Amino acid sequence: MMPVIRISQNTWDRLKTHAIPLEDSPDDIVNRALDALDVSMGRHRIQTEMAAQKPALNASGRGKKLPQRDFRLPLLETLYELGGGGSTHEIRALMETEMKPHLNPADYEPVSSGDPRWWNAVCWERNGLVKDGLLRADSQRGVWELSDKGIDFIAKEVGYVAIMPFEIRVDGKKIAFKKGQDIPMSLLDKSVSEGWNKKLVKKRSISC
Repeated sequence: MMPVIRISQNTWDRLKTHAIPLEDSPDDIVNRALDALDVSMGRHRIQTEMAAQKPALNASGRGKKLPQRDFRLPLLETLYELGGGGSTHEIRALMETEMKPHLNPADYEPVSSGDPRWWNAVCWERNGLVKDGLLRADSQRGVWELSDKGIDFIAKEVGYVAIMPFEIRVDGKKIAFKKGQDIPMSLLDKSVSEGWNKKLVKKRSISC
C-alpha cells in the first residue's frame, strides 16, 4: 500500500506550477524536487569534498553533464523539423541522435524516475519553454508542439552556417554570404524552394 502524505493547498498549487501539463503526476514533481535538493544540499556538498580530494576526471572519465539550457535550441529545432510537433517518443529518439556527440557518461546516469539525466534535462527545459510561451500548454498527453510564438522564434533563429562564400536570390533579391556566416532558418526554408544547393551550409553547433 502506498503511503499517503497530506499537503496544504498552497503547497499543492506550488507543485502544479512546476509540472509539465498533462504529463506529470504528483510523484514526478516530488521526485524532481528531491533531485534538485540532492544537488543543492547533500550530494552537491559530498561531490565538492570528493573533488577536492581526488584529481579531476580526464577525457576517459564520466565528465560533466551538459547544462540544461544547452538543450533549449536543439529541442526547438527538433520540433521545427518535425513540422511543429511530435510525440515524446520520436522527439527523444531524434534528440538523442542529435545530442550524442555532446553528451558525457554523466548525462546517461539515471535519475529517480529512471530516465537518463539528459532526457530529464530536456523535459525540464520543455517545461520552461511552455512557461515562456514558445511551446503549447494545451497539447495532448505525450505530444509536444511549438506555439505560434515558438514557430516564429525558431523560423527567425539562426540555424545554419555557410561553409563557403556563395550568393542566392530570394524574391528577386541577391543575398551574399561569407564563409562562416550565420543563415536564418526562415531564409533557408524559403531558398530551398528556389533550388539552391543545401551542401553550401551546415547545421550550426549548439556551442555557437
